[in-house]
Amino acid sequence: NVSKVDTRSLLYPGATTRIYAHFMPWFGSTSHIGVGYRSDDPVQVRRQVDDMLSRGIEGVIIDWYGPNRPLENDSSKAVMREAEARGGRFVFAIMEDVGALKSCAATPGCDLNQQVISDLSYVYNTFAGSTAYMRLAGRPVIFFFGLERYTLNWSAIEAGVPGNPLFIFQNASG
Repeated sequence: NVSKVDTRSLLYPGATTRIYAHFMPWFGSTSHIGVGYRSDDPVQVRRQVDDMLSRGIEGVIIDWYGPNRPLENDSSKAVMREAEARGGRFVFAIMEDVGALKSCAATPGCDLNQQVISDLSYVYNTFAGSTAYMRLAGRPVIFFFGLERYTLNWSAIEAGVPGNPLFIFQNASG
C-alpha cells in the first residue's frame, strides 16, 4: 500500500518549504529489473507527474548519467516536456551522477574535468533554458552525486560552463 497523503500536510502550519523527489530514469532498460514501464515513455511520465503533484511534490531532481545514455537522457527530456506543460506548477533539475564519468575515468588520457564541462554544457544547452528548469536567484541549479570519487578542479569547471549555474553537492564533502 502506498499512501496518497499530500506531503505538505506533514509540515508545520504555514510552511513554505518546496518538496522535490529524486527521479531515477533507468526503468525499461534490459540491464535493469522489469517494472512494467519505460522511464522514457511520455504517458508514464505524465502519470508520474500527476501522482507527484497530487502528493504535494513540486518538482524532481533527475539522476542523470550524461548525454550518451539514451534511456536516461530521453527520460530527462520527457520530464522536461511534461514539466513545461504544467505552467509553472512543476520544475525539474539535473543531478550529474558519478556514473556519467565512468567511461572517461576508464579511458587513458581522458580529462575528467573536460568531461564534466562537456556534460554541464550539454545540460545548459539542452535543459537549463527550459521555463520549467529549477532556478535559484535566477541561476540554473545543477546537483552532483558521487563526483567526490574523483579529484576535479571545480574552479576550472565552473569557469568552463555557460550560464553561471549554481552547483549543489551531495554527500559529506558537499
